[in-house]
Amino acid sequence: MSNYYCLVAGLPEIAFDDGKSVLTSETFRKEIYPQLTGADRKVVDLFYLESDNRNFFALLKNREAAIPEGEEGNFTAEDFLQLFDSVKNEEKYKGRLPLYFLKFYHYYLEQVKSGNEPVMPYMEDRLSSLYYDYCMKCGNAFARSWFEFNLNVCNIFIASVARRYKMEVAPHVVGDTKVCDKIRKSMARDFDLSTELDYVEDVIRISETAQLTDREKKFDILRWNWIEDNTFFEYFSLEKVLSYLLKIKIAERWNRMDKEAGRKKFREIIDNLKDEVRIPDDFRK
Repeated sequence: MSNYYCLVAGLPEIAFDDGKSVLTSETFRKEIYPQLTGADRKVVDLFYLESDNRNFFALLKNREAAIPEGEEGNFTAEDFLQLFDSVKNEEKYKGRLPLYFLKFYHYYLEQVKSGNEPVMPYMEDRLSSLYYDYCMKCGNAFARSWFEFNLNVCNIFIASVARRYKMEVAPHVVGDTKVCDKIRKSMARDFDLSTELDYVEDVIRISETAQLTDREKKFDILRWNWIEDNTFFEYFSLEKVLSYLLKIKIAERWNRMDKEAGRKKFREIIDNLKDEVRIPDDFRK
């Protein structure tokens, strides 16, 4: 196990409300990469795959799409186009992308060929399921726990909202774990998870917050507290570096948040729920 004494010792303190004083996650990655081992870089890369997922869908819809500033992941547009072209030309894919992208793309094309028009929210859920499965198999215990925690939080939230609007829960739950199965099937308020997950009641309670910005802030505070609790006894390890990266990402997201945009998004989501349309993935973060 590698320790990063100089790197961690040089990190400034960061608080939830630090705002624009913090580094961007992309700048942070560029600064820490030269100091990490190759294996640890691969763990760090997992935390940028969400951007890759969004960029993948943008290019799936439009091959000419440009990757926007602030959405830098691990891969370029050329990486994704190489995958598209390999499959189209029935060639073996030899690119850099994790194979869950290839698996998803084959599924997507099967839907197109069968005459089923792919519904993007459902397609995004399919990719998210493959993404979480991929990340939860990594060799770092902290990273595995983080991705499992976020999957659970998102699913409990989505299921709670679906119940509130008298919608069927199961189709909206992402992932293939025992917890996911309980959320799909349980009729209990806590989805029969209170003995397994000490945060389930917190998530349900936060899901009942009407104002979008307040609710998002409460969810991010829950995430922030989870990070601190799970790295309390970490000092100079990779886990401490990862915890700092995650905190930067939370602060960075709030820098981009706009209250009016938040209110508009909330109204759109409620309208969609009433029409039994899937909740957009960008609301799950």
